[in-house]
Amino acid sequence: MWLTVLGLLNSAVGAYYYLRILVTMYLREPGEAASAVPPLTPTLRLALILPAAGTLFLGMFPAWPGVRRAVCRDGEVDSRLCGLAVIGGALSLNTD
Repeated sequence: MWLTVLGLLNSAVGAYYYLRILVTMYLREPGEAASAVPPLTPTLRLALILPAAGTLFLGMFPAWPGVRRAVCRDGEVDSRLCGLAVIGGALSLNTD
């Protein structure tokens, strides 16, 4: 019983915290700091685009042979790096 009460209290505190952020974001007028945001430098833009592109690529093509060859040694399944594979659109754990 006490664990349920503790969970409810934590949920209430978390809801208050996140709702306060949402109210600040959407229901209050922006201050002067919002209009004085400098544009992104080319280096910072590149630092944001490259990891995003890599994440999208690996997310869309997780079993692409080039990626698998780079991660797995000699086509063998390494339990630390090659344990997950996409088979038939579902994520499964390779155990062999």
